[in-house]
Formats: sequence, structure tokens, C-alpha cells
Amino acid sequence: MIAACLNAWGIARTLLTDAPTWFADSSNVTSLLTGAEFVGARACSGFTECHWSNPDHARKEMQEAGLFVLEELGAEGFARGVRNEIASIAKDNPTLFEKMVDFGVLTSTLQQYRHSTDHLLLMGRS
Repeated sequence: MIAACLNAWGIARTLLTDAPTWFADSSNVTSLLTGAEFVGARACSGFTECHWSNPDHARKEMQEAGLFVLEELGAEGFARGVRNEIASIAKDNPTLFEKMVDFGVLTSTLQQYRHSTDHLLLMGRS
């Protein structure tokens, strides 16, 4: 089974540019640390109602469902939001770009980076 989660720890960075006023409500900030449902008035403007989790909670949910977590990956990591800059580097310095891509792969797999990505993918089996 593959579980795809919206990672509250990574989404916090996204909210800085997409919805900075969302931080005005201190209960929202607390929810970013713990994970919570965001529906109705709590949902971000322009974003769907959803449940944001954090890596620890997502893993625990899978284990409580009787699944063994085989692997975790993150998506939208360290280079999220800098598309134009990365495209310029790719054009001007392809060798440097390849090294950045290699580093990007690490940010999807190493825990210290993976836990700060916008999306967390957990692969599990029973």
C-alpha cells in the first residue's frame, strides 16, 4: 500500500508564500506541529478541505492499521518554489544542475530533509 500524506511540517514553508495570514491564528500554528483536519473556516482559502499529518503521525496510522512501513519518501523538497532559478542553472551550468538533482534525490529519502517536504509517501505491507 502507498499512503500519500500532506506533511504539515513542509506545508508550513509553503504557507509563507501562499497564505501568510494563516499564521495569525495561533491554533493553526499548533496544528502545523501536530497535524489536524482543516475544514470549513480553518481550510486555507483556495485550498481543499483536508487532513494534514506529520511524519510521526502518518507512520503511526499505518502501523495501527496493521501495516509495516517499508519506506518513506518526500516530495516537493528543498528546491520547491525556485523553478525559475533552477531552470536558469540547468541552462547555464548543466553539470551543476546534475549535482543539484542528485542532492534533490537525497532530500526525498534522508529523514532530516524528508520530514520537511510538502508531501510524504509511505510504502507499507501487512
